[in-house]
Amino acid sequence: MFSRRTGPVWIGIIILSGMFLMGQQTWPPPVTQATLTIFPSSGSYSVGDTFSVDILIDTHGESVLVASAYVKYDPTSFKINTIDSTGSVFTSGVENIIDSANGLLRIGMSAPTPGIITASGKVASISFTALAPTNPTADNVVFDFTPGSTNRSYVGRDDELGTGILTGVNNARFTVN
Repeated sequence: MFSRRTGPVWIGIIILSGMFLMGQQTWPPPVTQATLTIFPSSGSYSVGDTFSVDILIDTHGESVLVASAYVKYDPTSFKINTIDSTGSVFTSGVENIIDSANGLLRIGMSAPTPGIITASGKVASISFTALAPTNPTADNVVFDFTPGSTNRSYVGRDDELGTGILTGVNNARFTVN
């Protein structure tokens, strides 16, 4: 019935088809992803007001060891006062830089193996002061993010390679009156 050449191919196709039909294999394989979110995502403040936001992570069921949140903001409209990692799902801070001249915040956090798995875990909190009026038509506190980049916002899986799995970010829009 099968020749020597085609027999193994057909048997493999039959086995894979059976696994798919029995629900033991998902096809195509699920997409692994993680997201970073600025929360709350909006607000209205007066000049001189101080307010805080949280950087949140959703690992979508994956165990992760590191998260880097690089956030851009307008330094003429906002001043960052502090970065606070109290209550973070990560155990160690590896980067904590405020570049107020260029409006860039860099937060890097890590955890040892087996890493963290969370749907809404806090990475850190950021305290801002509103400096000048702004009525943005687009998000004005945004993650510096390019998929696949390791020198911008990044989330690394616990797989001995630190495979980057950050696929999305949720930015914020703040008004100052």
